[in-house]
Amino acid sequence: MPTISKDSLSSVIKRWEGARDLLASTLTSYLDSCISLEVALRRGHTGTRDIASRIDLTLDSIQRDMARQLVQSTSILAQTRNKLVSSIWQLPGELLSEIFFQVVYAAENKNRRMQDGVRAMYSNLHSLMAVCSVWRNITLAQAVLWETIPACDQHINYRAIDLSLQRSGDRGLRLVTVLPKIRGSAPTRLVEKMANHTSRIRALNVEGEYLGGISNVVTQLLLRAGVPSHFSELSIRFASNGYFPSERKTACVVHTKSPNQETFKILIESLSILRLSRVQVQWEHIMFSNRLVELFIHKVKLGDSELAMFTFLSAISSAIELRDLKMIEVMADRDLMETTNLTMHPKVVFPKLQTLLLHDLGFNVLEFFLLKIAPGSYHVTLGLTENAVKIIYSNHTYDIAKVDDLTALLKGVKIDALLLIRQFPLFDAWLDGLGARKLIQSTPRLQELIMNGWCFDSDFCNGLFPPQLSSIERDEPEFLRLELLELTQTRISAQSAFKNMLTNISTNITVIGGCIQVGEEDWAELEGSEDIVDWLNCNVPGFRLVDLKYIPIVMRAEWLLW
Repeated sequence: MPTISKDSLSSVIKRWEGARDLLASTLTSYLDSCISLEVALRRGHTGTRDIASRIDLTLDSIQRDMARQLVQSTSILAQTRNKLVSSIWQLPGELLSEIFFQVVYAAENKNRRMQDGVRAMYSNLHSLMAVCSVWRNITLAQAVLWETIPACDQHINYRAIDLSLQRSGDRGLRLVTVLPKIRGSAPTRLVEKMANHTSRIRALNVEGEYLGGISNVVTQLLLRAGVPSHFSELSIRFASNGYFPSERKTACVVHTKSPNQETFKILIESLSILRLSRVQVQWEHIMFSNRLVELFIHKVKLGDSELAMFTFLSAISSAIELRDLKMIEVMADRDLMETTNLTMHPKVVFPKLQTLLLHDLGFNVLEFFLLKIAPGSYHVTLGLTENAVKIIYSNHTYDIAKVDDLTALLKGVKIDALLLIRQFPLFDAWLDGLGARKLIQSTPRLQELIMNGWCFDSDFCNGLFPPQLSSIERDEPEFLRLELLELTQTRISAQSAFKNMLTNISTNITVIGGCIQVGEEDWAELEGSEDIVDWLNCNVPGFRLVDLKYIPIVMRAEWLLW
């Protein structure tokens, strides 16, 4: 924000002070003249009607305008004075703008559902505007605060879209839209309104229950007039209820025989961020540029053979600048006739990779990516569910791998964060305490352990840390040394065994939420007043109690904003 020079400011101040002194002198003279007029008229005068009319004119117009201008001047001076003495106005303009930016684009909004994130962002923006006229002017002047185009409510607020388009100036636009729950194409009015701004679109986050509508939005806004030169982020969620893992492979965003397929390929290859849920692209035709830095794949079935995984990995291997790779519920069948030895093929190296997330993958898919992606210094988060021991075949049958097979696989990989998840508490657990211990011991560099949905009974706790360990082993360091331990949505039926287990785990932060058994079949949520919570507060460093419904962010199914 440019500042006025000292000479210019001095000139403005002198002008204001001169006008102020002149006004004070003039008002004094005016008051004296009014008094003189009143004294003179006490003696009587023949032209009283004419004088009264002239006084009426003064009272009705001139003095009314003078009073209004004085009030306005007083208000302006008061606002100016408040700015000068307010601590926030002592901050540099760039820092003040950054504060407003952080309020509107608060970090916590990124972990909300897409619609909730947009609503929270605009709620914060309007709260800033409501503080005072000065803050309102600041928010209106910052085009970056208006670059997200909100089209994600069931009834799209086109007035809000118009205001954002206007106030965002020439900045690139981030269009967020949830398509109506009706079969068909994209909302015509939305497409028409954005038609004159397609060249400004740099990010699109679209969600819909019909793939045809999603394809229509992508085609009309991004492909019909050619790929926008500044477009770099594409997030697509196909929110279909008709999701069948038994299908041969997940459908593509743009049909393989579409005349727009080549333009779509160019668009995909030019992206810096690509996020796909329940849809995919033709990986065999894709060659990413060095622009791609983030790839998120969710609930996608690549195909019915290991060849499909090779094709996918070959496509993304061209993204040499890739920093974040996240694969959640990615599937691929194993062909009964395939005899591929994964260790015989070269590993794919991502030299700039910083984070790798593999969550809820089948054993054969997990094995493929752990063996084919070259190790590095990047942070690895591994989320295991009952699918981690399943091998799905192309004829729709499956085998169950042994926990020892899974343990052997993990021994060759550096795991930083491990999630062990029990999704169906009414069914037998896919992992017992001893199996969990084996998995944890196979990851000696583990920093974070998150266990969700488990029942900590005597068998599970004693399997995780057997009470009959020799005194020699008990004298050794704790079973685990962690930065973070999260035990969420737990059921604790053996409190003594649970406490014994925790005393053998060293952590900086421990997060626990769930319930305890209070009867034969009754459970009570941990709320903070229980004896076991008192014990945790006294004996577990960094303990924090969370709500029964709390689940780790990585497990949340919501489609996030960006």
